[in-house]
Amino acid sequence: YQVLLSSTVMPIHTSLREALIGGYKAFNDVEKYAATPMPVGYSTNFSYWRAKILSVIVEWAKSFEVFSRLALDDQMRLIVHSSFSNLVLAEAFNTPEKYTDRIVFPDGLSGFRSPSANALKERSGLIPTVVAVINNILVPIRRMKMTKIEYLLLQAVLFYDPECLSLSEGAQQLIAAKRRRLLDSLRSHLDKKFKDQSE
Repeated sequence: YQVLLSSTVMPIHTSLREALIGGYKAFNDVEKYAATPMPVGYSTNFSYWRAKILSVIVEWAKSFEVFSRLALDDQMRLIVHSSFSNLVLAEAFNTPEKYTDRIVFPDGLSGFRSPSANALKERSGLIPTVVAVINNILVPIRRMKMTKIEYLLLQAVLFYDPECLSLSEGAQQLIAAKRRRLLDSLRSHLDKKFKDQSE
């Protein structure tokens, strides 16, 4: 995930349909993306990073076998339904641990809790969402000391939401079964983690 996110050649998809119908899966080409990391000083903005994160989320979704079994319309509905939740979770979790007052992207671009600190960076209307991500997601994640395994399982649980009402009945059943397996995995992981801590 991080390799694709920080690669200069990982494409930013121009449309969801185009991203899904091509058959290409970026996660099958990780070495290609690892060979082209962003150089120091690479300059971007919030819009770039949000588009890049969403593109990587689409590629991540395509790496799941159950996702490939869904019809194109169901794939699109599921991504649209869960993309904002996964976007803000990714922004918060991937910010370096030492920060609890800002969102930090791989090139160092930061969105701060204080709107005045953001004033010179970008005037695009994204700042209120950055503040909400910091207050409601980043800070709680830091308090929980969420691990990468927990983050990845939570990201998948958010993605595989059978309550996406626009899914076909068959897709809802596939998604519900996948979510049950993911929740079982998360529960098992947490049970083991907390059992180990109490011993």
